[in-house]
Amino acid sequence: MKKIIFLTIALAVSTFARQTFAQTEASAEEKKNKVVMTIMDGGKAITAEINSVNISINRYEDNIDEEQASEVKSAVADTSNVKLPKTFSKRAPGISYLTIEAKSLSKEMMQVLAKIRNRFDGTITITDAATKKVVKSLKFKGGALYTYSDQLTSLTESYGYNSIGLSLSCKGLSIDGVDFN
Repeated sequence: MKKIIFLTIALAVSTFARQTFAQTEASAEEKKNKVVMTIMDGGKAITAEINSVNISINRYEDNIDEEQASEVKSAVADTSNVKLPKTFSKRAPGISYLTIEAKSLSKEMMQVLAKIRNRFDGTITITDAATKKVVKSLKFKGGALYTYSDQLTSLTESYGYNSIGLSLSCKGLSIDGVDFN
């Protein structure tokens, strides 16, 4: 009789633990924010749900005129006969990069990204899943594919991780209505 009571209690505890673990695992997989990228191609909006976005803004000294630039002087005697410019020329003002990670992209989105020298405008909207309020809004102009990386695995979805990594170079970027030119 003691064995039956002990086995019944052990089974109840095991079942409770399994249910608690399943609920914890399910809630851990829920996303706090929804991140959506929309690209305009020929007047048509193409959307993709993405996992994350990273913003990088690179600026250069763009206020140097050629007359004001200092001369380039060699630190050692040059024996290579390579001619250096006498002054630094004016550089481009800068560029913005968006590094994006997505689980998958639609065929339409891939076709837009695959076109050589294709420029497109788009938005990335981050929305709180619970309140449906926009947390952050990014708008980019003159975007183009800079790098593409695809990770595939043979493992099952619960153990494996498939992802696509993109870097877009943009000529213009606005974050929450603030322009970064």
